Amino acid sequence: MRMTGQWAFRLIMALFLLLILVLSALLVVAHNPGLNRLLLEQVSERVAGLELQHREGSLAQGLTLDLSYRQPDLTVVAQQLRLALEAGCFLRLELCVDSLAVSDLEVILHTPDTPPEPRQAPVELPENLIPLPVTIHQLRVQQLRVRQDETGLYQARNIELQADALEHRVSLQQLQLQDDYCQWLAQGQIRLTRDYPLTAQVQCQTSRYPLQQLRADMDGSLQQLQAALATEGELQATGELTLQPLTPQLPVRFSAQLQQPFAYQQDSFNLNVASAKVQGEGSLEGLQWSLDSELTSSAFPSPSRVTGNGQVNTQRLQLDSLVVNLPQGRMHNQGELQFSPQLSWQGKARFEQLALAPLEPRLEGVVNGLLTHQGQWLDGALTLNADVNDLHGTLFDTPWQMDGSLGWQQDRLTLQNLRVQQGENRIKANGTVAVAGSSDVSAQVQLPQLEAFAPLLPGVRGSVQGQLHWRGRLQQPQVVAELRGQGMQFQDYRLQTLQLDLDWQPFRQREANRLQLQFTQLQLSEPIELSGELLLNGHAEQHQLTAEITEAQGNRFSIACSGRVPLSHQTIDYQHWQARCDRSEAHVAYLQPEQTWQLLAPMELQMQGAQTLHLEPFCYGMGPSRLCLQQAVTLGPEQSRALEIAGRCLDLGTLQPWLPPDTRLSGLADVDASLLLTPQLQVQADLALDNGRLILFPEREQKLPVSLDSLRISSRYAAGNGDLDWRLRTSTGASEGRLKLTGQQLQGRIAISDFTVAPFSRWLLDEEGDRLEGVIDGRFELAGTLQAPRVEGQAQVRDGAIHTVMLPLPVTDLQLTLETKNRVATMDGSFQVNQQPGQVSGTFNWEQEQWRAQVAFQSENLVYQPEEDIRFTLQPDIQVKLTPEVISLEGEVSVPRARIYLDALPEQAVSVSSDAEVVGMEQETEAGLSISSNLTVRLGEDVRFEGFGLETRLTGDLNLTQQASDFMRAKGIIRLEQGTYDAYGQSLDITDGDLIFIDELENPQLRLEAVSNKITDDVTVGIRVTGRARDPSIELFSNPDMPQQAQLHYLVTGRPPNTENPQDSSAMATQAALALALESNSALTRRAGEKLGIQDLTLTAGSTEDRSEVGLSGYITPDLMIRYGLGMFEAVNTLTLKYRLYKNLYAEVISGRANAVDLLWSFSRD
Repeated sequence: MRMTGQWAFRLIMALFLLLILVLSALLVVAHNPGLNRLLLEQVSERVAGLELQHREGSLAQGLTLDLSYRQPDLTVVAQQLRLALEAGCFLRLELCVDSLAVSDLEVILHTPDTPPEPRQAPVELPENLIPLPVTIHQLRVQQLRVRQDETGLYQARNIELQADALEHRVSLQQLQLQDDYCQWLAQGQIRLTRDYPLTAQVQCQTSRYPLQQLRADMDGSLQQLQAALATEGELQATGELTLQPLTPQLPVRFSAQLQQPFAYQQDSFNLNVASAKVQGEGSLEGLQWSLDSELTSSAFPSPSRVTGNGQVNTQRLQLDSLVVNLPQGRMHNQGELQFSPQLSWQGKARFEQLALAPLEPRLEGVVNGLLTHQGQWLDGALTLNADVNDLHGTLFDTPWQMDGSLGWQQDRLTLQNLRVQQGENRIKANGTVAVAGSSDVSAQVQLPQLEAFAPLLPGVRGSVQGQLHWRGRLQQPQVVAELRGQGMQFQDYRLQTLQLDLDWQPFRQREANRLQLQFTQLQLSEPIELSGELLLNGHAEQHQLTAEITEAQGNRFSIACSGRVPLSHQTIDYQHWQARCDRSEAHVAYLQPEQTWQLLAPMELQMQGAQTLHLEPFCYGMGPSRLCLQQAVTLGPEQSRALEIAGRCLDLGTLQPWLPPDTRLSGLADVDASLLLTPQLQVQADLALDNGRLILFPEREQKLPVSLDSLRISSRYAAGNGDLDWRLRTSTGASEGRLKLTGQQLQGRIAISDFTVAPFSRWLLDEEGDRLEGVIDGRFELAGTLQAPRVEGQAQVRDGAIHTVMLPLPVTDLQLTLETKNRVATMDGSFQVNQQPGQVSGTFNWEQEQWRAQVAFQSENLVYQPEEDIRFTLQPDIQVKLTPEVISLEGEVSVPRARIYLDALPEQAVSVSSDAEVVGMEQETEAGLSISSNLTVRLGEDVRFEGFGLETRLTGDLNLTQQASDFMRAKGIIRLEQGTYDAYGQSLDITDGDLIFIDELENPQLRLEAVSNKITDDVTVGIRVTGRARDPSIELFSNPDMPQQAQLHYLVTGRPPNTENPQDSSAMATQAALALALESNSALTRRAGEKLGIQDLTLTAGSTEDRSEVGLSGYITPDLMIRYGLGMFEAVNTLTLKYRLYKNLYAEVISGRANAVDLLWSFSRD
């Protein structure tokens, strides 16, 4: 036993010594660089494809080497790999990697010459055991590149890893790396036994829209792995993935869905996904998938729902169904996409009542039918064919259809019998259009009903038909076209006929090159209607252009030019067109006499870019008149030189169409102008005129000529600022001034001197002999802004007078002063009438947005005569207040004396019924000025009225009021004093009479009593009138009381009944009855006379030579009266002619039972 214990002790000591030797050897090797180099060479020789090249150091102190591993399908290259082990771990029988750093790691995958045999059986995982604890404290890779042959697959940088392993367990404490998409973080654990169970968490932080974070939580094993996916950011979604990595067919099942609506905005495009769900299941042999989403966008009709399903594998994508449900209509798609041997597809799209309006709001209609298409992508070229024979629908309530086919191959578009028809309108096209090669395409256009496109182009109508043929390269084409238009209209523009004939090949010098455009009755605006022709012959380098435009009123413009366009490498530089115009003429027919302006010398012009035109100096002339461009100028967005325009001996009569109708202007003026269009408009113009003439009212007998002795106008405008200076001297006065506009600020002065009013009398007053007199002087300063100008200054009217038939006594010695300050104008003046003074004053205030004015007028003795037989002497004291909406009159008018003689009411005194309408006149709907008044009229002691059988003196007061343009209201009493009233053929004395006004001015209350003064007995007989003026009540009365027949007898004869013979009594009764009848029909008689052309036609009753007679009289002319008397009970008639020889001298001729000639003199006495 003792021997056994000794051998056991010796064995343990030997093993201990061996372990010490091994550890010592390891330590020696770890610290010896030479041994490390030798060890690396031995490893490289023993491992096929592995090459380790020592750089420096040792395992204990840090070993630096280069590593490469090459296999037929894989190459791994690591540059500057530095490995540092923790030597102390060897004592604990552990492998501790203190650091492992690689500056550049490249992994290259090689494509095998023959594809590998597909794996049939599941992968069997070996059970791996790690005998020693392994700890990697830090692994760093600065740059990682993975590529497939020469094609880069993946790049990452700044890779850091910490891990440990023991027995079957491998733990990844932390993995960080950064690539072009994410900053990756990962951790996890796997057991290298059975199915290799594992758990891992992977997270991606990114700034790529629409994600901010992507997270995956994995659980399971390599036999069946489940992953829960989630995203955060603008796009928030969740998903699940189940994968069997070890199975050869790689079965997979996945689903993903949107957690909240996703909105995408890019410029004007926006997309909103309200919901979305995708799921699928399958393997490498085939995958079934389905889709369901709801979308809205400005790019397509919304909201829309997209549902679909299909299959996909490594060979093809089968689209079983993709249905897009739109708000109006549906689109159903089917098809197949082949991945090999080349990329190709074929499919069908069926449209069901698909509305066009959501795609283009101006298109009202639907699309139905089937669209079939197929194509392929071969060697970088696309081939596409589409059949549209089954497309149809409605457009603007009119059926449309399309047939034919389209193809695209080798940069060439092919159209085969492509026809689009809508109603009677149709377009048909055939041929090919090549991007790089030669094209040959033709089209026929027949659009007889352009109005069918009115919803798309409002106001369009007419017809267009023709054909177009395009041959050759797109850059060097030959275009042949023939178009005809008829009765065309677009909005306010109209064109009766259009004819275009074109045969143009710009690169060839051939006589067939020709462009002819003719049009008639082109109406650009209501008064302008043009017809014309444009003819172009030649080729790009040399062509002739002629154009003539004629206006419907006879105005016309024509021009003839020779031009050229530079050629460069068989391309035409249209932006540098050059021309020399030898002939040009402008004929102006609306001027009298007509004018024809001609180009005096050739004009040269040149295009210098798409928006720049260069003009050389040129002149148009007519007789002595010239209009010239003085210097060469370039017109374009960056114009640097102004247009210098000069006009000499320009006839001002050419301005007649823009002058008022009652104005004629003549004279020769010189104009110099400078016009700069860009970058900001600048204008400078000067006008000089001497010995001009202005005629007002040239069509009237009394023309008003004004001599323009001298006129100078100078104006400047630039950058919103302007100046205007003028000096004018005429036969009626002079004026000068200056206006300056700086932004919105206004400054200026205006002066008027010795302006004579007398020449303008016929303009202001129409009656023969009416005239105005006076001289106006004034000077005003302007300030403020355009929206709120301020005018300060003073104007005077001196030596004024008004002579008019409306005023029997003229207004003389009129002196007015108008002064403005702080937006308030005050007026003060005086005048005389019949050497009696009068005053006028007032103010005009525009300080506020709503201006207001007040004028006061007083006079001691103003005589007013509106008609020959009406004359008033007035003493007014009136105040007038005005605003833009209201005119208010207040005050008092005294009438100390008046004479009113009326045979009939003036037309203006007859009121019009409120429901009367004038045929052909539109009714006014907008409210005008509101008129309010409160006037008191006081009648003096010398106001007399005579007419309608009434002769009396009027006294009393009357208050006239009006509110908001309502009816004029009157309140007051007018007394009838010392007067007579004719009734029943008798003149009755007024004993008591009043006109009582309580509301309506035209319908006062009457109260009148008049008695006969021919009664010799102690009897009083008369009439009593009561009631309203429009419906009076008339009755007879007597004192003492008696029968009405007796009252009438007294009234007519002045004697009691039964005191004369029966014949006289009958005649008197007949005369009274006739008088009553004729009085009641005077208005009817007057209207009958107007129809016959006889003025003041009247019926009268009377007695001649003891017989009763009815007389019909009227005026044929103002001086000739005719009267015809008809006997009522005897066949005796009389004819009377009365002619006025002088103012009050008449000649009268009477023919009847006896003939007579008389000379009569009439006069009146107050």
